[in-house]
Amino acid sequence: MKALIVTGDSWANNKYYEYANRIKKLNIEPFDHWTDILSDELELILNNIAVNGSGNEAIFNRGVNKLITHSADQIGYFIVVWSAISRMDIQMNDDGKFYTFNDREEKEKLERLTNKNLIDYYSDNYMSSNTLKINLDKTLTYIYCIQNICENLNIPYLQMFGIRPLEVRDTLSNNITASLELEEAIINHPIYEKLNSKTFVGWPVFERLGGHCLYTLCRDTMGNEFKISTSSSSDSHPNAKGCEFIANNLLENYIC
Repeated sequence: MKALIVTGDSWANNKYYEYANRIKKLNIEPFDHWTDILSDELELILNNIAVNGSGNEAIFNRGVNKLITHSADQIGYFIVVWSAISRMDIQMNDDGKFYTFNDREEKEKLERLTNKNLIDYYSDNYMSSNTLKINLDKTLTYIYCIQNICENLNIPYLQMFGIRPLEVRDTLSNNITASLELEEAIINHPIYEKLNSKTFVGWPVFERLGGHCLYTLCRDTMGNEFKISTSSSSDSHPNAKGCEFIANNLLENYIC
C-alpha cells in the first residue's frame, strides 16, 4: 500500500491532542485528525512527520528527506502544511533535529548555542521587517521546490498554511506595516505567478489578497466550533469537527 506523507507543524500533527492534554492540561478524548481521515478515504498508510512548533526550514527539510528516501511509486500523496515565516529554525545536529525559535521570551533557551552573536541576532531581529521578507523569500523558494519535485516525479501533492504567515501573537499594531509589506512582497515575487493554485490550498494565503490558511478557513466557516478548546486554556487547533471539515474541504475541492 502506498503512503500519505505529511510534513508540517502542529496543524498537521495527528497526535496534537496528546500535547494539549499533557502541556495545556486539557482533557481531550482521542479523535480522528484530518490527516487520519484523508489516509482512510484515500486508502493510504499515514506517515505523519509533523512536529509541533516547526518553522518552514525544518518542515521543508523533513519533507524532502522523505521524498529522497521513498521511491515515487511508494507515495500516494504528499502534503505540506507550512507555518509562520517569523519562526527561525536552527539545525542542532546532523540527524535532522531542529530547534525552532518563535518567541522573544525563548532567548534563554538558545544559550545552548555557543555563538553569542547568533543568539543576539535571532533574539533581536526575528520579527524585523527585513528578516520577515528574507524568511518569506525562503518559504516561497521551499514551496516552489516542493511543487517542482512532486510534479517532476508525478507525485500527487497539496500545500497549504496551517496558520497565518504572521502568527496571531505577532500581528501587533506595530507589525501591521510589516504585514502590508509582506503582502506587497509576495505579489511582486517572481514565484508568485508560478505557483499552482490548484495544488496550494488558499493561495495566496493573505486574507487581504483573497487567500486563507486552514485556521482562517475554519474560523470564517465555523466560528469557534472548530477549536479544540475555548476555555480559559484556549487552543485554536482543530477539534474533531474542525478536522472533519478540513478533510472534507480538501477531498471535495482539491483531491481528485
